[in-house]
Amino acid sequence: FSEGVMRLVLIAGVVFYLTGCGGSNKAVENTPVPVTPVTPPSSSLTSLPLPDNTQSADYRILFIGNSHTSGNQLPTIVENLIKENSDSTVEVVKAASSAFLSEHIELQSTLDTFHSKQWTHVVLQAQKVSSSQSVYYPTDAAKRWVELTKSTHNATPVFFAEHPQKGNQSEALHIHNIYSRIADEHPACVAPIGHAWDNYKATYTEAELWSADGNHANINGSHLTALVLYTVITGEKSENIQTFSTRIDEQLQQVFAQVSDQTNIEYPACNFPS
Repeated sequence: FSEGVMRLVLIAGVVFYLTGCGGSNKAVENTPVPVTPVTPPSSSLTSLPLPDNTQSADYRILFIGNSHTSGNQLPTIVENLIKENSDSTVEVVKAASSAFLSEHIELQSTLDTFHSKQWTHVVLQAQKVSSSQSVYYPTDAAKRWVELTKSTHNATPVFFAEHPQKGNQSEALHIHNIYSRIADEHPACVAPIGHAWDNYKATYTEAELWSADGNHANINGSHLTALVLYTVITGEKSENIQTFSTRIDEQLQQVFAQVSDQTNIEYPACNFPS
């Protein structure tokens, strides 16, 4: 090969590697392109009612997602919040792989973990979304996960509606709406994480939420996210938490708790059948 051809081959290899890592749920594209669903149409899925597993005596929670789920040991933060602030027992497990939901549905390791226990909650993160908000990617896999969660375990599916990228004023609403549209058709909880981040930044300035890349959470951001999930999963107010993390200033945690509760009032996550 000529030097120019070899350079193109190397660049293509790097692009393939970076796009295959499952590190973010946001897909970058320059121009809108048609996207063909690769999973069975959602019309073939039976839409089951949303189980209410708040106030469980034994929480068994599975997290399925990518680096936004695994960063700063987020599932462990949620586990500790429940353990230290309730009389319930709790076990939290994260699927081993980091991938989009459309990839997890084909991963045997994820499916094995999903079927390994009787879960009370399955937290679903990494529906592929468009960074330019110009492309809508298929949501069939997310819908399949919701219905599998309910039909297999009678568990509560909880969508982890991701925080926005730093400086993006419209992304939280865009992402939340994508998950909400899925939940309208296939009932699931939608944790308003992005809205909580927006609410915090609109009122407070003292704490940074993002890591240096402007995409992932730092420990502060992960704690705010965990509080939102804590309230959605347990039905308990974050402000009632008595045991605090040693990794974050206690006063800041109290501010985060207020933001979490206010956001969960503004954007109710779960529409349980009456």
